Amino acid sequence: MRLYWIASVDKSTLHPTDVLRKLHAKFSTNFDQATVCCNLELERIDVKTRAVAECGSELAKMPGLTTSQTQLSTAVEEVFADLVTSVYLASIGLDRSAQMVLRRSLHGER
Repeated sequence: MRLYWIASVDKSTLHPTDVLRKLHAKFSTNFDQATVCCNLELERIDVKTRAVAECGSELAKMPGLTTSQTQLSTAVEEVFADLVTSVYLASIGLDRSAQMVLRRSLHGER
């Protein structure tokens, strides 16, 4: 199983909870390194993702919205959540998962 390979453990000797603990430790290390080395990039991403959320909030406040505009304003919140999730997954080293969440978010797949 790939999970054991990612955690760099021998699958025959560890209990599954120990494998998950090792995997969590690996992801924690990745996260710590990403937040240290990419601080300016993370701040730039934060500003842009918050701007997406703010656009949705401002759109929702406009009078006389059509049904599709109202739906779009609520979808923006979901896009914001997916963007944040994608950044988190990338920061712990799950690039493929991050790409999948981001793609889903941008293509409107729900």
